[in-house]
Order: sequence, then C-alpha cells, then structure tokens
Amino acid sequence: MANQFFTNFDEPVGKRLCDHDDIIDVTLYFADNTQERIELAWSENSEDNNEWQSHHLEVKKPLDKSNLDQIKPGLAEKMKKIEQKDRFLNRKILRIYVGKVE
Repeated sequence: MANQFFTNFDEPVGKRLCDHDDIIDVTLYFADNTQERIELAWSENSEDNNEWQSHHLEVKKPLDKSNLDQIKPGLAEKMKKIEQKDRFLNRKILRIYVGKVE
C-alpha cells in the first residue's frame, strides 16, 4: 500500500522506508481534518542515516496481538476482522522503530 505513494524524489514510499533509516518527522492526519507533526529522535553520528531508527518487514505473518492492545479498541476490532477474512495472510506490514537505546 505504501508503494502507491511517492516521495519528493519520485521514489515509492514503501521502497524508501525499507532502503533507508532516515525518517526525520511524521505527520498524523486525523478524521476531523487536523494534523500533528512529530519530530523523531535523530542520532548525530550521520546526516544520512539515523542509528536510532530500524525497520522490519513482516511478510505473511499474523498481527502482533500485543500491538493491538496499544491502539484504539475500534481500530483493533477492524484489524482483527481484516485478519479473519485474510486466511492466507497475504500482506506485508512494515514496522519502523525510532528510539534512543541506552
């Protein structure tokens, strides 16, 4: 799904996220048309790669139930229904982690 959108450099977003650990901010868009920009922690060791960021692409794996406990109940229910309909787990989920490890 992420590859349906393109970066400013005409590169598919999903490919960019898998190839580089360089996200500097995330903008959340809400149903009420408001938005919130969140700046992510960045290590100072490189201008091009954030050593505090990592990603993992899960292919054809079930949803992580511990993550469902951390999101809104309504969205968790929708995700559970999608999983029940998708018997073959025909999906890819890209997880991106950003955080300073001490």
